[in-house]
Amino acid sequence: MQRIVLDTSALLTFLRNGTGAAKIEQALLRALAKQESILISATTWGELKATLAGQHGEAVASQKTNQLQQITISIQPVDERIADGAATLACRYGVSFIDCIAVSLAAAKRATLLTSQQSLKGMPRVCLITE
Repeated sequence: MQRIVLDTSALLTFLRNGTGAAKIEQALLRALAKQESILISATTWGELKATLAGQHGEAVASQKTNQLQQITISIQPVDERIADGAATLACRYGVSFIDCIAVSLAAAKRATLLTSQQSLKGMPRVCLITE
């Protein structure tokens, strides 16, 4: 079974039906069919909830995240290995540590990261949904 990691930008793109949302929808449908496993970091989950609450209020944030939980998304802890990997990537590529957590999780789980973050282009295991 293929593993996919989603970051906050990918989830927000999906929820807003932005450019690349169809790729996220396809991945989620494959997960429902048990063809793929969808992973997100606990940090991504928190960032998503905070972003949605800041833009739309806590009620909307809870509604949207509850809908996502109905899909087979596995929230992964950020342990020392993931954090160390993210720190190394952030230093090497000059990208924010938070963005690198998803990349590090993808590497640790031998997964592909789907993202709309252009700053992650060219990093290992990264697939831009906008291309």
